[in-house]
Amino acid sequence: EVVHQGSTHPVSCILLASASSFCKAAFCRWQTPGAKPRVSLDDAHSSACVAALLRYAHTGTLTVPDSEAEGLLVAADQLGFPGLMPSVGAHLAKTLSPPTCLSRLALATRHSADALGEAAIKLAGEHWAAVASSPAFLALDRDAVASLLGSEHLAAEENEIYEALLAWHGANGGDFAPLLELIRLT
Repeated sequence: EVVHQGSTHPVSCILLASASSFCKAAFCRWQTPGAKPRVSLDDAHSSACVAALLRYAHTGTLTVPDSEAEGLLVAADQLGFPGLMPSVGAHLAKTLSPPTCLSRLALATRHSADALGEAAIKLAGEHWAAVASSPAFLALDRDAVASLLGSEHLAAEENEIYEALLAWHGANGGDFAPLLELIRLT
């Protein structure tokens, strides 16, 4: 069984372990003869995401509201559901917009969702003026900024890129030279 947010969910240990490396490891460590294996999940995951993951493990189908898709990507990554990562990332990529592309780039960077990251970089590059002036740009980590600057999709003048990078550096600090080297002269 799986315990989450005070609720107990009966599960097939075999099906859940085959879908989730986290659950497989947890069930394999269960040593009490005759007792039901029990896994407690982090309450930070929404109940909708956990229910979707359990349903996926048992039926192979996945449904979750769009508002839960980002949380589902996080939960799937943390709980070791590698089969879900590409489809959830693809769904998030389809719903990208200039206001969401940087937060989704950060999400993709943290959770190794490469296709989502590539789509977010492409959209950010196409809408550079809008995204570079947003607070989300200043919140990006160094790897995400480097991915943006190194992208062939970055459609902006080098002075616009430089000004945005200066603002990011002012907010984040650190070694500036490697990022400067990524600015392409046009």
